[in-house]
Amino acid sequence: MRGMPSDQESKALQWIVPSGQRAIRLDAFVRRCLPYLSSREAQRAIDERVFWVNDRPGKKGDKLFGGEVLSFKGPQHLLAPAPLPAWNLELPVVYEDESLLVVDKPAGMATHGFSGRERNSLANFLAATRPSLCHVGKSRWEPGLLHRLDRDTSGLVLVAKDQDSFESLRSQFRRGEIKKKYWALVWGKVKREEVLAYPLAHAPGERKKMTTVKTEEGKKTRARSWRALTRLKALSSSRGLTLLEVGIDT
Repeated sequence: MRGMPSDQESKALQWIVPSGQRAIRLDAFVRRCLPYLSSREAQRAIDERVFWVNDRPGKKGDKLFGGEVLSFKGPQHLLAPAPLPAWNLELPVVYEDESLLVVDKPAGMATHGFSGRERNSLANFLAATRPSLCHVGKSRWEPGLLHRLDRDTSGLVLVAKDQDSFESLRSQFRRGEIKKKYWALVWGKVKREEVLAYPLAHAPGERKKMTTVKTEEGKKTRARSWRALTRLKALSSSRGLTLLEVGIDT
């Protein structure tokens, strides 16, 4: 049963934990009250001490047993149910038709965030210029986005303009009919063509980062890793640098 906002909601956003239920973790109850927050964002907000249980800041691992008052005492943008419009952002739209939008994302910009704390992502740009896209895609935080690029990577991002187009194009990605290629400028000389076949896994101690896993023959990889194949093709080289075309199969 979802917690109910108390009568003091006009002064501070609050919920009363229903009595007579099994113990529930604080982060799980926060997500029950604010289902558009991801687990990571809910935990981050708890760590920032913006959710209070009765008269004290909530802590990681707190359990609620019923009757407690949960209060939100943080910036209002954290309560946004979808990306906030960023009217100040201007991004090149390189192609558009009735089903598809192609946007050139610059390096240094996130493709999307997971809460209202992100203000300068591609998703914020789309919220301002294409508000109807908030109903397209797999998540309200990824309006129409068919794929992502890392924050430090520039390039073209495909955006579906309706749900049917989204499902069709996502299927084409899964079947390998749409391929992504990258250009990378690296130090040193690289063979004309090369294939790197190393599984990917979360970096030890830094789950937000991925790393390659190198294993000796006959030994198993980490329990949680993903197949990855990287194809390199040298396009040109000069002054100790090589321009590569990179294709990634995962």
